[in-house]
Amino acid sequence: MKQLSSNEQKAIEVLEKDHLRNVNLINFIKGYPVRTIDIIGDSVMVRGKSYEDWVYISSNDINEFTSLVEGLTREDNHFAIIESWMVPYLLNTRDVVWNLSCTKFYLPSYVELPEIKNNIRPLSPGEGTYIYDNYSYRQYVCPDYIEDRIKNGIALGIYDGNKLVAWIMTHDDGCMGFINVLPEYRRMGYGIDLACALANKIRERGDLVFIHVEDSNMKSLLLARKMGFVEYKEVHWLKTEIKYRQW
Repeated sequence: MKQLSSNEQKAIEVLEKDHLRNVNLINFIKGYPVRTIDIIGDSVMVRGKSYEDWVYISSNDINEFTSLVEGLTREDNHFAIIESWMVPYLLNTRDVVWNLSCTKFYLPSYVELPEIKNNIRPLSPGEGTYIYDNYSYRQYVCPDYIEDRIKNGIALGIYDGNKLVAWIMTHDDGCMGFINVLPEYRRMGYGIDLACALANKIRERGDLVFIHVEDSNMKSLLLARKMGFVEYKEVHWLKTEIKYRQW
């Protein structure tokens, strides 16, 4: 984990007032380079870099939020973990290139997870391209990002001999993701075993277990509910571009 600056520590102190809401941003600050931090009251805007230059905004106050977004520039076009009420304000001067909308779920500490039945081991560096090629959401990421998560996150897999057939990892904000089982290996309990193994690893670190699931992803929704995850709220990742205006 990186050494935090005084501004980063101050931002985390503000964000910890509502850990569940802000866990994504807290984890991102702790793990990735941060360029700028703006704080107004209990609202925080952070610009930082993982595989894109992301803008995170945490706010529960419309006046603080609008004051923060007045500082956005033409280069601020990738937004992470944006709450639904914020989206219209951001799109007032921007067009959507893509919007990934998900429901955030968290796993309460009292939930007991089932016993893991399959052999699971850490993923190895160099498997990022293979995972990328078999990832349903690859339009939102890149192979280098997956390699980064293998090296710096928690990344687990199930193998048939030397063949990687199922995997799961943490994202740059600490959430569980990337879960995939190759079609010919499904209905063998690999998905729930991987999810439980990763949840156990996250809990061992003393961190909150949480995921983001698209409403159309019924398999992941069923898995989350089967494990005991609790629905929190809808969040969005946006890639935008400044609207062109005729003067």
